[in-house]
Formats: sequence, C-alpha cells, structure tokens
Amino acid sequence: MVDDIQVEYYDSNTKRVEPKQDWMNKVTEDKADYWERQTETAVFYQQGFKVNLDILKRLFNQTGGFHTHTHTLNTQTHTLNTHTCTHAHTHTQT
Repeated sequence: MVDDIQVEYYDSNTKRVEPKQDWMNKVTEDKADYWERQTETAVFYQQGFKVNLDILKRLFNQTGGFHTHTHTLNTQTHTLNTHTCTHAHTHTQT
C-alpha cells in the first residue's frame, strides 16, 4: 500500500503478483526480476498459509465446510527509482 492505495496484487489462481497501478510498471521497468521476486515470495507464503490452515482445522476439529485464513505480512519498504513504496502483503487462503 502506498498512501492507502493498493499497488500490487497476488492472484492465487495464476500464482502471479501483478501491479495494480500503472506507475508501478514504470518504476520497475528497469528492474527485470522485481515481479518474479515478488511472485516467488507470495507463492512461498501461500504454501505456508495452506499448511497452517490445515493444522488449525485439525486442532479445532473443523475438517469440513468453508474456512478462511487471512494473514498480513510485515510492511516492506522498497525504493524504486525516485519513489519509496511501503506496502503490506495480505493473502487469504480458503
């Protein structure tokens, strides 16, 4: 988030982090691996969330039905060209 505006989004179906603001494409265009690194991080945390959700379901004897686990990671700050972007990653696993 930058000034309460979402700047990127992780889609758990496509397993890709995508920019939500056009200016993010501009400030990352000379950082070829930026989106790949963000995606690798998001996939890693998604896998951990799935394991944690399975553990919680077993602990609370809730193996059926609909379950949602939401987790916000620590805020990260990246300096991209002249912009400093502070954002939190939020992932929801159902």
